[in-house]
Amino acid sequence: MTRKSEDKYGTSSHSRTKYPQWHNLISGAVAGGGARFLTAPLDLIKIRRQIENCPSNLSSKVTYNTGMFQSIKTIVKNEGGVKALFRGNVAATCLWVGYAAVQFSMYSRCHDFMLSYSTKSGVFADVENDTRTQLSKLFQPPKRAVQICLETVSSNPTSIAFASGATAGVFGTLATYPFDVCRSAFAAQGLPGKVTSSSAASMRNEVGARILLNPPKSIASFYRSMVHRHGIRGMFSGISPAVAQIVPYMGINFALYDLYLRYDDKLNVGSSGIAGALAGGVSKFIVYPLDTVKKRMQAQTFFTTFTSSSVGPATSVVSVRYKGMVDCIVKIARDEGMPSFYKGLAPSVIKSMAATGFSFALFSTTKNFLESVHDSQIKD
Repeated sequence: MTRKSEDKYGTSSHSRTKYPQWHNLISGAVAGGGARFLTAPLDLIKIRRQIENCPSNLSSKVTYNTGMFQSIKTIVKNEGGVKALFRGNVAATCLWVGYAAVQFSMYSRCHDFMLSYSTKSGVFADVENDTRTQLSKLFQPPKRAVQICLETVSSNPTSIAFASGATAGVFGTLATYPFDVCRSAFAAQGLPGKVTSSSAASMRNEVGARILLNPPKSIASFYRSMVHRHGIRGMFSGISPAVAQIVPYMGINFALYDLYLRYDDKLNVGSSGIAGALAGGVSKFIVYPLDTVKKRMQAQTFFTTFTSSSVGPATSVVSVRYKGMVDCIVKIARDEGMPSFYKGLAPSVIKSMAATGFSFALFSTTKNFLESVHDSQIKD
């Protein structure tokens, strides 16, 4: 990719120098880590609201489904101060750093790949206005059909950005998903009635009560417990809605980002931040129901249900409430209503706007710095 074509994606240099791919990897990691630190409290509140009723605790009298600032105040007051807002920060930072690094690196590679198929007039430019001739081009051997598809997509810069962003998002999600599950488990620790081992002991005779199973003390202990109970599959619980939502989410995200910058005369770090914030907010709003479904499916892997026993106290079993993505969607809509899909929407959209804006701005800043160092070394 030439430097001029890369300007839209966060660089300021107008030379035609090609820079090492590891610049994207490092810049993405810095962007992810910085964005996570700045938006951690909003992320915690969003997760709490999404899984508040999954599973429901019969004895819970406290709700986090209040105003955003009131929720922050409640968490700080009841859960050990400001540090509670950063619960699970290690797992979340690993998630964000890893995801952003993979995402930006893969985006650059995918964008270069798609550009190699671009044509000036589109895939059907050399075809006369003959319907039969046009239709015949659709029925080609698989290899040719894929090439035609790539040429068609690459004929428009916005469609290139969408396809590249969607592909990069899928790779980033698959590479870092276990950290997402772990982050959700740590965030759930503060939910009322699902916090500590002492509260679990007091509920063992309460039939139907659901509590957090073995609240995690570290990432390693969480992984050992999860693999012991659910196997490797447990680490990818909710992966179907995760992939289903990341394709339009990151596709729209990068497409809107690209569209905004192509109509902005000032290609700088500030433009990157503004474009990223707008793209992140719009795309998150569109796919938010699937994000809620993902969190619900994750949550059921680290909660347990106490059932009746003919002898002695109630016994615990790990219940599976949702059998899959479609089953989860149907049950949420039937039992809780459509508004439940949008629990935590406000903090999530604000977080997404801030995180995406910071992420693109930090990516641009870091990448520009690495490129300037690279250029100075070449001159020397």
